[in-house]
Amino acid sequence: MISPLYAIGGLLLAYIGLSTLQLLYNYKKAKSIGLPVLITPIDPSNVPYLLCSSFLEPLLRKILPFGLGNFVEYNSRDWNYEQIHDLQERIGDTFIIVSPKQIRVFTGNAKASDDLCRRRRDFVKAVALYKPLEIFGRNVVTTEGDDWVRHRRITTPPFNERNSALVWDESKRQATDMLKMWASNPKGVVNPQSDTMVLALHVLTAAGHAQSSHVDAAL
Repeated sequence: MISPLYAIGGLLLAYIGLSTLQLLYNYKKAKSIGLPVLITPIDPSNVPYLLCSSFLEPLLRKILPFGLGNFVEYNSRDWNYEQIHDLQERIGDTFIIVSPKQIRVFTGNAKASDDLCRRRRDFVKAVALYKPLEIFGRNVVTTEGDDWVRHRRITTPPFNERNSALVWDESKRQATDMLKMWASNPKGVVNPQSDTMVLALHVLTAAGHAQSSHVDAAL
């Protein structure tokens, strides 16, 4: 009878072996594109990794030799806010990150970004990532192709110049009031995340329901 410990060890080795093969396959495909390639052995969408990343990433940096743990620099949840500009300065404005499950291309080139957005049928979004937004059914954010065209046709009319001007004016008013509140608070900025969330909700209620609120109303 196989020991549970051996069974777990065998499954772990099989998982590592399969992930390695998938990583090598994706790396070969990515290299053929001709852009700089970065490698991460752990996919950023890996749920156990995401749950443990806060203490696992510093540990990997410390224990892995020869700088092998440096992949966490571009594998953390907030790396594209904290690190992407440093990476672009070092290796170029367009590069690829390869993992066992994905080949992801990142670009800071304005012309390339414009071309990608215009060629929607060639560069489709990963709709699986937007499944949590289908609480009330499929919508313009969670669809692609002909289905997306239909949803866009339905949702486009409210996004006109008059409503855009209303949103802009209300956003300026709310932001000005919030800055005044921050400046007059003896404790300084208490919770910018909460305050800006309220600001966004106030703009939405003003634009959608014609109900304008003061920034202090829900704080």
